[in-house]
Amino acid sequence: MKRDTEIRVATEKKYTALYNDLKDNNVINEFRELFFVCVCLAYKKKKNTPLKTGEDRFRTNSLTSREWATYYAIFLKDHNMDFAMLNDEKNIMKHVEAYANAGMEILLEEFLGDYVKVTGGEPHLIPLESRELPKSFIQYLMTEADR
Repeated sequence: MKRDTEIRVATEKKYTALYNDLKDNNVINEFRELFFVCVCLAYKKKKNTPLKTGEDRFRTNSLTSREWATYYAIFLKDHNMDFAMLNDEKNIMKHVEAYANAGMEILLEEFLGDYVKVTGGEPHLIPLESRELPKSFIQYLMTEADR
């Protein structure tokens, strides 16, 4: 299967500053990593929220084979294993964007609440509160993985 490497992957616009803050504070290295975590977290919790105002975050050429495989598997599971639908990778990405959006909501509710303030409807990291965030983030993910 030939993957389309030029698809633009979007996230909810209100999370732009948070994505940037998490990268700038070394919680993540690449936007695709946080996106992947959010997709997996929301899929596990069976929650997806379609984007209201999407904003391009990265291109699919940065996705690893494991990430693509995960997105294909999620899409297939949600579409009754209809392999013919795998030909529309833009549709697959739209599908997982809704999971990533819900995953960010989950992260904010369950984990990031103490580390963020909301200004103008957009969450931002609180600089002094976020020093321990990289370590705490890993601990949160490990706890979620064990559940």
